[in-house]
Amino acid sequence: MFKNSKNLFLIVKIVAVFIIISLGIGLFVRLKLQPQQPKVQTVGQAERPVLREEAQKIKKGMTATDKKIGDLTILDNKTAKITYLISNDQFIVEIKEAPFEDGKKQIESWFINKGFTQGELCVLRISFGTSKTIKPNLTSSEILPLGCSN
Repeated sequence: MFKNSKNLFLIVKIVAVFIIISLGIGLFVRLKLQPQQPKVQTVGQAERPVLREEAQKIKKGMTATDKKIGDLTILDNKTAKITYLISNDQFIVEIKEAPFEDGKKQIESWFINKGFTQGELCVLRISFGTSKTIKPNLTSSEILPLGCSN
């Protein structure tokens, strides 16, 4: 039927190109005709509360610095040390004297006297810590300000 291998090779090439084009068109049509899936929004995560405008100004004043990374010491006295972690936007409070509970109340009062509400202490992302000699069994609820949940 075919007189030489050149003709056979040409026919195989044409058939292969035809198959590739057919598969490409079929895939394109399938994708175009496939129903679009609706965009799913994540539900169930509560919105994170925000600070009042006045509280935002207070925080901005307390944490003002030219530094982009590192720590800022906000308060350091015999009772406690408050450090602001710039990159984490978080306050770490080290209670230095026993009893831990009294020191924690003093620091919460310190923030409230600055102009924050008790509820805003949770939004500020304040964490309390101390040495084992002051509080051997610090619980997860004691690490957070009063009324804040994990």
